[in-house]
Amino acid sequence: MNKKNNDISIAMIASSLSINGISEVIMTYSRCLVRDGYKVTIFAGQPVNDKYIEDCKRLNVNIIQLPARKPTMFQYYMRMFKLLNKRKFNIVHVHGNSSIISIDLLIATVKGIKIRIAHCHNSECTNVTVHKLLLPIFNHLYTSGVACSQKAGKWLFGSRPYKVVLNSFDANRFRYDDFERNKIRNQLRLTDEKIIGHVGRINSQKNQEYLVKVLKEICKYRDDVRLLLVGIGPDYNQFQEQVSKSDFKDKVIFYGETQTPEKLYSVFDVFAFPSKFEGFGMVMTEAQASGLPCVASTAVPKDVVISDQVVFLPIGEQDISRWAQAILAFLDEDKPDRTGHCDPDKVKRFDIEENIKILETCYE
Repeated sequence: MNKKNNDISIAMIASSLSINGISEVIMTYSRCLVRDGYKVTIFAGQPVNDKYIEDCKRLNVNIIQLPARKPTMFQYYMRMFKLLNKRKFNIVHVHGNSSIISIDLLIATVKGIKIRIAHCHNSECTNVTVHKLLLPIFNHLYTSGVACSQKAGKWLFGSRPYKVVLNSFDANRFRYDDFERNKIRNQLRLTDEKIIGHVGRINSQKNQEYLVKVLKEICKYRDDVRLLLVGIGPDYNQFQEQVSKSDFKDKVIFYGETQTPEKLYSVFDVFAFPSKFEGFGMVMTEAQASGLPCVASTAVPKDVVISDQVVFLPIGEQDISRWAQAILAFLDEDKPDRTGHCDPDKVKRFDIEENIKILETCYE
């Protein structure tokens, strides 16, 4: 612990703290910051997962739950305005994917908080019109820019300076586990089936609908393939109903939310990630750490590559057969090797100790 940091208080702000990549990043860095002597408070809109509440208690991180930013936006910002105070916080660190975080930064500015970090986690957003309108204001409100990748940084900060802080993870946590593979496969009543795996929120960005089309093409060649979708999201119920009415309802498995994704990677035979846009795509790196071959859209930043088993393809309708053939090529391997594909030097780039130093320089 660095005692010189004891008097430095950081307010982390996130629109929610549900089980997703951004939440994991916030918790990972909060854990290290507390260890290094900083005082960390997380402001999070609903939903806030119970797992993170327990993690915060254990880590000595204060967590303040705000109303949902949607649809109770006014209440969300009013509560933040009342609780953010320059006498309590030296730094505000706002997580998001567009200039819409200008409102959070404006509140911090009005409250007199001098260090205001804008942290971009994506390379596009759903409301581009509002993003463009707020961008000139946004550029005057943050004092340091941080991004999870070069692609995300260029999206939000353009030619203005920013620092890339990679989404760090523990590669050992995601190592292939034969015991977990057999255990979960038995629970799901899967024995010799080949599993295409996907981890992500069920929404338009992650593009799970495309995977069902790819599965349909794959089934022309072999009948033992299943698609296992891990995660929930705003489109979960609608998408599940849509699949239930299709001819492939028995070949798509909705696993739902999990707090132990590392176990599911061992169950998969290939990982598919057809995102329409992506700031980073941490699940891709986790999948590779588990020894999985991966097929991803060209929208996924190349920063995620740590192994020699990654194929990038476009996601047009005319490319569905290419996806199918790429996945089939991996599935056709009799005994796929789940070890030795990761480049140690590339994995090292995601070491938390290296990346926490970059973040702390922004604070100091």
